[in-house]
Formats: sequence, C-alpha cells, structure tokens
Amino acid sequence: MFYQNQDNEKEKELQNFEVHKEKDYDKETDYNKIFVPDPSKTQMKVYQALYRKTWPNQNRFMGPSLEMRVGKYSLDIVFLGLNGEKINYEIDCRDYHDKQKDKKRDNYLYNAYGWKVYRIDCKMIDAFQADFIADMIVLHLLHELGYEENFFELLGIITTLIQYPPETYH
Repeated sequence: MFYQNQDNEKEKELQNFEVHKEKDYDKETDYNKIFVPDPSKTQMKVYQALYRKTWPNQNRFMGPSLEMRVGKYSLDIVFLGLNGEKINYEIDCRDYHDKQKDKKRDNYLYNAYGWKVYRIDCKMIDAFQADFIADMIVLHLLHELGYEENFFELLGIITTLIQYPPETYH
C-alpha cells in the first residue's frame, strides 16, 4: 500500500511536467518542463562513428556526448577538454537553419557559457559518409585542444559562423 501511494504521487508529479522541444522554450515560464532530445538519423550516425573513433583518445578529452542541454539550447555533439575547453559540433540537416539566428545563438553560447560551436552541413555528411566526417571531427578536436599543431581545414567540412579569439595552450 505504501509503495502504491508513492507510485501515484510520482505519477501525479510527472503529469505536472510538460514535454517540449527547443522551439517552445520560454525562460520565464518553462522552468518545470522536461527536455526531450530529438537527434536526427544523420546526427546519430556521426555520433556513433565518433564514439568508436574517439575511444583511443579518452585521456585527452571527455565525450562525445549527444544532445546536451545548455541554457535554453540543445547542443548536438559535445566534447569537454581536460583543461575546461567546451567544443560543440552542430549537425545542420534541416533547411530551416537561419544563419543569422545560428550566429546569434553561437555568439550567445560562447559569451555566456564558453562553448565553441562548429557546424557541419548534412550535405557534407551525405557526400563523404559519417565515418570520414568523424575522422575530420577528431582531427579538428585534437587541434582545438592543442594536441595537433598542423591541421588544415579540408574542403570546408567543419565551419564556424563566428571568429573565436586565438588561444595559447600549455
């Protein structure tokens, strides 16, 4: 009987929460809503390839993590450097991406939370396949964390909408 009452209370509590997507978020009134990640199939392919390919480098960073909530935004694929670096790779698959809104979002994430945001268009993933894109992300990530000095951007696969200040690594 005691457990049944507890279960009923938990069920009522959950009914008070509303499930929402990012587009419904209102900072002032939505503090009690549950965030439900909704990764695309392409995003999942890249994440799975990254998960396999980053295993040997786990002593250099933490990640990948999928659909991390930061403020009112959901970050697609994130890595955390051992010295506090925060790097996000956005997989831009939908046609409704507005570069101006994305740039504003990326600036906000960098200035408010310290996240560097890099973008990969789905057309690149379709052209080169998820495993190759994952290889490029790993090389880019190691360069961003200061482990690889000689990195060149290949075919504009990984892009950014804002210019980040140069960093020095120890």
